[in-house]
Amino acid sequence: MEFTYALLVLVLAVFAAAFILLVVGTIYFDLSNSEIPPGVEQPVKLRIIHSVLIGTAVLGKILEKLGLCSQVGFVRYMRRGKKLGEDPKLFIKDLQFEKVPVRVYQPRAPSAGRRRGVVYFHGGGWVFGSIDTYEAVCRYIARESESVVVSVEYRLAPEHTYPAQYEDCLTATTHFLKTAEDYGVDPACIIVSGDSAGGNLAAAVCQTLVSRPDLPKPKTLLFASSRSRSS
Repeated sequence: MEFTYALLVLVLAVFAAAFILLVVGTIYFDLSNSEIPPGVEQPVKLRIIHSVLIGTAVLGKILEKLGLCSQVGFVRYMRRGKKLGEDPKLFIKDLQFEKVPVRVYQPRAPSAGRRRGVVYFHGGGWVFGSIDTYEAVCRYIARESESVVVSVEYRLAPEHTYPAQYEDCLTATTHFLKTAEDYGVDPACIIVSGDSAGGNLAAAVCQTLVSRPDLPKPKTLLFASSRSRSS
């Protein structure tokens, strides 16, 4: 009994030491390899978030080496979106636009005319992110702009190589442009948008829509990248 107890204490001590080492190493790596430019709001918060992301990636790699799970799968699990309840101001539906999963956010309040539409592609470096991860963002856009928002669950790398992501986004966008009136949206007032990798996809989709006369045209392109924000 005493041996079992001692072994348990030893194992816990090893895990605690490994955790402390991981935290200290992550903080040191972040401080020595990155610099926050002057004028950035909440630099401490940014440091913490960056350190957590680095630590998650390192821990995922360790677990992968131990054969417990893949690094990509672990990081995706840690970055998964928090499950939110019903929104009193929105109707939220999970649908498929020609086999591409989407989540549609529609304001509950009545509208005098047809609403604006927003197609949104999430970020995540083509490997991470989902409609669940960006749930709060899309709800905010739909509520504050009183628009119908379509969040696209495009396929991710490395399981699905390019151009799978672009094809999914183009398919979902084209479907929404053609069926906008079914959701109370003015087809002439649709924005194609995205964050980071999603901004890249939004630009590619709009270039295709503009260059092909057989496809409907979006009203606006709006995207945000990790380096700059453009519209």
